[in-house]
Amino acid sequence: VTSVSLTLFPGPDIMYVISTSLAKGWRKGVIFSFGLCSGLIIHTLVVVLGLGSILKTIPQAIRIIELLGASYLLFLAYHLLKTSYLDKDISLKKEISENIFFTGFIMNLSNPKVTLFFISFFPGFLFSEVLSYKIQFLILGIIFFIQALTIFFFISITIDRLGENYKFYKKKSFWNKTHATQDMSIIPMVCGSSFKNKGVQFLLDAVCRYLPSPEDKEAIVGTNPNNSEEISRKPSVNDPFAALAFKIATDPFVGRLAFFRAYSGRLDAGSYVLNNRSGNKERISRIYQMHSNKQNAIDFIEAGDIGAAVGFKDIKTGDTLSAEKSPIILESMDFPDPVIGIAVEPKTKADVDKLGMALAKLAEEDPTFQVKTDEASGQTIISGMGELHLDIISDRLRREFKVEVNQGKPQVEYKEALTGQAKHREIYKKQTGGRGKFADIVFTIEPGEEGKPGLEFVNEIKGGNVPKEYIPSVEKGFKQAMSNGPLAGFELDSMKITLHDGSFHPVDSDSLSFELAAKLGFKESAKASRPVIMEPIMKLEALTPEENMGDIVGDLNRRRGQVNSMDDRAGSKVVKAEVPLSEMFGYVTSLRTLSSGRATSTMEFSHYAETPSSISEGVISEVKGNKV
Repeated sequence: VTSVSLTLFPGPDIMYVISTSLAKGWRKGVIFSFGLCSGLIIHTLVVVLGLGSILKTIPQAIRIIELLGASYLLFLAYHLLKTSYLDKDISLKKEISENIFFTGFIMNLSNPKVTLFFISFFPGFLFSEVLSYKIQFLILGIIFFIQALTIFFFISITIDRLGENYKFYKKKSFWNKTHATQDMSIIPMVCGSSFKNKGVQFLLDAVCRYLPSPEDKEAIVGTNPNNSEEISRKPSVNDPFAALAFKIATDPFVGRLAFFRAYSGRLDAGSYVLNNRSGNKERISRIYQMHSNKQNAIDFIEAGDIGAAVGFKDIKTGDTLSAEKSPIILESMDFPDPVIGIAVEPKTKADVDKLGMALAKLAEEDPTFQVKTDEASGQTIISGMGELHLDIISDRLRREFKVEVNQGKPQVEYKEALTGQAKHREIYKKQTGGRGKFADIVFTIEPGEEGKPGLEFVNEIKGGNVPKEYIPSVEKGFKQAMSNGPLAGFELDSMKITLHDGSFHPVDSDSLSFELAAKLGFKESAKASRPVIMEPIMKLEALTPEENMGDIVGDLNRRRGQVNSMDDRAGSKVVKAEVPLSEMFGYVTSLRTLSSGRATSTMEFSHYAETPSSISEGVISEVKGNKV
């Protein structure tokens, strides 16, 4: 029996064809000789590197041999499918046809121009049972020799060509996509669904394949907390340890976890690190390598790794951890202030303590989530970045902490701002029979510089009219007063105070007197500085079909929105606008109604802007408990 020999990619499908053909006892033998080596080299260099012009330099004789071999392959494939031997076995016929034509289909997709040069084929009818084995092997040797010459000639030309443009091909080649990603010449994109667990492994592989490793990045720059000088840390184990805590989480089994990224050095489990925010040492008792919701304990962590620490006392999101003798402060993360708040209370008295502990843990994990108690009503107010944010917080209270809560109406986090300047003199005097209270300050109150949040305090007192030890108390009083604005008690974001003059009593004056004088002076002077109510403005992007764009733009105008642009994207219209948050409650439902469920939107905080007078009056009246 003459066997069927297929020299192709080894695989179970090819093995099945060979074994089936032998079992059928074919009397007609054919030998396929696929030039796998030469084909792969030509295909890689021509298609991947784009060296199509090199084909012009191949001798015509070799090209004709390849052309004849590939043409005969198609003829013999058609003949095999029509032969009576294959007609008797449909499964074998299907197997051979798939192996032959699927290979050719892939080559045509890759580059139709070089398909004929990919296969080197010689007909099997030359080998009959009459010929001796020596003659058969001699013919096969000649075939392989011709293929070897083709490979050698092609490689020699390619090496000369690549030598001239080595830098270009090195930068653009498919195996160097990491550098292309690093210099932003390409941006990898992958698709998947975490909910359906689709494409997750491919995404992880893509991170390793395309994104730069820590060693490819430059040294990270930080600040020396002792002298504020700029220092750097290389991504090396030999440099002092430096890491940034980017997330705090609570695990029901191991307790509080601090996720951190090591930029340099090495940290062993059980060693101490310096928290540069608090200046205190923290002992890292255990280090875990995280895998989803599982923790694998490890003995150490090195530069470039991400781990989770356990056993610390006071580490918050954004803290820089470093070696004790080599302090450094890395660039921390900036978190926006909350823009919306709701009142919550437990449904049962038994959950009062549990609610307080749960909210404290959630606030520690999420810096954009804040908890405070309203002094006037005694209610617990939770604040976040939007309705969805607070809905998720409420859901976590039920699922993770088993606390059922009642929610109040969402309230926008308004702020107040000063628009004018006022000069004021405040005298605080109180006599109770013994030692009294006395403080006298003269100051100017005005808006702070744009882009500088907080209190800007300038002391211009000279000559000792107010002792130096009382000046910090004055600054402290103004800083605390900013949390309660003059109109409706909302917080002031920025303010500038210039202290000009004052006086004191040698017996009755003390630090508390000047602190109270600053608070009382703020209440009086802020009213004369033309205060206004500031409301959060959200950046909105709505994707809608063109036929619904008019209704959606009209709805945004009714909500006091300002449309900035209308663009096209994938056959739909994109509307970008800025809208007050107070007008956006229930907007998702309204958007679905207007577009029959076809439009979508995204929203994020943009800035604070002055509220119209009519809206301000309503806000002030509502806060003070009066009817509008």
